[in-house]
Amino acid sequence: MREISVVATAYQFVPAVILVQPGEQIIITVTNGGMIFHTFTFNMGAQEIHLPLNPGETKSTEVLTFVEPQQVLFWCRPHQYAPMTGTIEVSSDGASPTSPATESESGGDPDYDY
Repeated sequence: MREISVVATAYQFVPAVILVQPGEQIIITVTNGGMIFHTFTFNMGAQEIHLPLNPGETKSTEVLTFVEPQQVLFWCRPHQYAPMTGTIEVSSDGASPTSPATESESGGDPDYDY
């Protein structure tokens, strides 16, 4: 099982793309690194996964397993049109696991909510 860390801040998720192999078991841990309320929300089949996060708060999903190759959109419910969105890419094409982006790769100051 692999734990993937995501930071919600400045109306963006870092990383915004999470790469997963089909059948891989993962836990996604999300930290609100900003100064306003954010969520980490996505649909897994008919079930909505929703993590509400106050500033500075960290929460994790349960163990997740995506069986089929697919793209799963995740978003911040109050800011999805900002657009504060990302994608879980489930693919067996040999892509490397997700690694956190640096500030320069994310394009913004992680301590400032625009």
